[in-house]
Amino acid sequence: MRDAHSQTFSSQTEIDRYAAQQTARAAAELSHLQTAGELLAFLMDDTTLTAPASILCRQIQSQDGLVSKVVRANLRQSGGVFWPDEAVSKATAELSSISCSRHGLMISPSQWERYLLGDLLQWLRRDTILQLALVTGMSRKTTIDLLMACGQAPYQLQRPLELICWFCQCIPNVIFTWRDVERLLDMYGKIAAEENKSVKSEQKKSAGTVSLLLDWSVDEILGIGDPEAEGERALMELMVQNCTKTGAFSRTARSAYLRFLEYLNVLEFPERPADLLEWTGGMVDQQTQRTLFRKRYHVWASGICSGFADVDRRDVLLLGYVLIDGYMSAEKAGREIFLAMTKNGGRTDRCMAQIGKDLDALCPDADVKERQVLYCRVLDQLLAEFGFHAFYPPAAFDRFVLLSLLVGHPVWSFRHLPEERHGQKRNEK
Repeated sequence: MRDAHSQTFSSQTEIDRYAAQQTARAAAELSHLQTAGELLAFLMDDTTLTAPASILCRQIQSQDGLVSKVVRANLRQSGGVFWPDEAVSKATAELSSISCSRHGLMISPSQWERYLLGDLLQWLRRDTILQLALVTGMSRKTTIDLLMACGQAPYQLQRPLELICWFCQCIPNVIFTWRDVERLLDMYGKIAAEENKSVKSEQKKSAGTVSLLLDWSVDEILGIGDPEAEGERALMELMVQNCTKTGAFSRTARSAYLRFLEYLNVLEFPERPADLLEWTGGMVDQQTQRTLFRKRYHVWASGICSGFADVDRRDVLLLGYVLIDGYMSAEKAGREIFLAMTKNGGRTDRCMAQIGKDLDALCPDADVKERQVLYCRVLDQLLAEFGFHAFYPPAAFDRFVLLSLLVGHPVWSFRHLPEERHGQKRNEK
């Protein structure tokens, strides 16, 4: 293992740094907007969004050998950010065939059409987004852009699948397919099972997990010998030492989420505890009409609370909206209990204590710009508490939350999601 003082950054640091650069650039653009008119005009202008479909379309159009030359020529002639329907129809059959024959993925032409027209990308699971990235030959940075545009966190390398995808996108002159991803994931599952059977002391396990990701970049580990043989061997060793078990979810995030719900509960029901269905059915589903990525939020929230689902970045944004809206409208008793809870000393309590100062500074009659700054500060603190990148206004879901807070009407701001307008126009034809 190389010297601990080496200046080489780890893989996760590389990912986090790129995400930080993107969010900082977006935050600077937002900070330049000073008047209410400028700010609202920007938030309602979908040309300032980073649309997932446009990232996907540009990748397909620029990737040599992905689709036929004739199809690529037709796509180039179509121009624009989104391809017109006739250009899309010429590409979807080929993309569906490639998905099945080369990658073992059953993605129908109609599904590809909806992806390219932007109808589904905001609602896709992380694994599906990664599948699209591998099928279209995206680079790591383009994949991060796609994940962030979908309101998702960048690569999470503690997840076996995501570390494998990161690996598959780094070896020069070697093209991996989704079949390879599944093969490597299966290989890891077998090795991890054997590793768990072996008798090791907890101290030895702990020493063995002095994370390779902190001292070696994946690229360096894989830059030895035959890339496919030596690289895969090194990847398995890396994964055994650093990845959580397949299907395991973060206990830290779940604990923070449960505590978060307790704070939200006292704002709405200060005199009694409410069950999850009661408050999510009212505070979330009714206020936002639907949560965009979860139509029945209480079902998803129950999965998180029970340990069957992981906390999504959009969960934090959604509940951040509920927190801000709930605190501003809460009665004195609810606020007093909320602030008393922050003195308990837990990690989430300390975060809420800091957030409480910004919540107290909020005033419904304050200038739009002043409220925007405070809203974003609160959301940034919550996102950081869960280990997610900062508020990212080029992403449609992030923007929807901020716009809803500023105008006080989620139903009205919902119409400004580009996928909604696009779908309405298509339905009107």
